[in-house]
Amino acid sequence: MPLKPQQMKRWYEETFGDDYVKIYMHRDRKEAIAQIDFLVRHTNLQRNDLCFDLGCGAGRHSIELARRGYRVIGLDLSSPLLRLAQKKAKTAGMTIQLVRGDMRHLPFRCSFDIVCSFFTTFGYFDSDSENLSVLIAVYNILKPGGTFLIDYLNKTQAIDELVPVDEKVINGIIIRQERSYDSRSGRLNKNICVIRGTSTRCYVESVRAYSPIEMQRMLETAGFESIKIFGNFDDSPFDRNSPRLIMLAQRK
Repeated sequence: MPLKPQQMKRWYEETFGDDYVKIYMHRDRKEAIAQIDFLVRHTNLQRNDLCFDLGCGAGRHSIELARRGYRVIGLDLSSPLLRLAQKKAKTAGMTIQLVRGDMRHLPFRCSFDIVCSFFTTFGYFDSDSENLSVLIAVYNILKPGGTFLIDYLNKTQAIDELVPVDEKVINGIIIRQERSYDSRSGRLNKNICVIRGTSTRCYVESVRAYSPIEMQRMLETAGFESIKIFGNFDDSPFDRNSPRLIMLAQRK
């Protein structure tokens, strides 16, 4: 019997499993170290401050924060990735608290010195109001004066340099990716197939691509102020060709 529409899972409930780590295995500890270095340079983060890793995935940023003496709570919707994060933290000898939850409904209030969101963990939801609700939830869990770092795609660069199809082989596994931009919905879409011999598993990623001005307005609507913008983790200023859109915003 087919699922009723309200029972069907959204793409983000299915994509972030065991295959996800293989697809993005180039997102490694070295990258996480550089990104946490940036966070420390541009915030007043103090040893033993409480950090919230929103969409923590397999935990590379949470673990790096813990290595530096910060207290960390990571949240993700994916049970497989949370299990992997816990395993990696244990191997590294680090203590982090991991919570499974929905980023629109965060179970804290006025608790954190820093909230960080790395690798485009934003724009997943169908409506602008749902995506805005994430920013409002983040604002509410920050302490007054706390900082939110969001690492997001640069819409112009992502569209201009979009690669429609590519294929790579990793340890005998074929990963085929097809990308497109839907101008009507404003979404960047990706179809990913992981092929092992005669077995093929396919996934979808779909992210609402907001411009820098749209992102700033949404942050301001959520209550944030003193918004700073960068184009990469090397501190470079943002322009249309920047590889990333990184924003730092303060809670009043």
